Amino acid sequence: MHIPGPWTRGKGYLADRIVTASDEQQQIIAEVWYDSYDREVIDANARLIMAAPDMLEALENVIGLLDGAASQHVRAVIAKVKGGAS
Repeated sequence: MHIPGPWTRGKGYLADRIVTASDEQQQIIAEVWYDSYDREVIDANARLIMAAPDMLEALENVIGLLDGAASQHVRAVIAKVKGGAS
């Protein structure tokens, strides 16, 4: 089980931090470092990480509407996210 969203973005010393927004005491989910990447790449990575809880919820909501290869693919992605087979 992951820490529920929403996840937001905060500033650290050398990295942007992706943190929980639902806690009074925010927990760090991830840090996106400034190192060798340009700002556009850093922003894109941070947005992708922050959207993860919403993407998982969306996949879980549409799984029943899919069939065939699409259904198998979505089930495999959900299993990978939840620590099952990839």
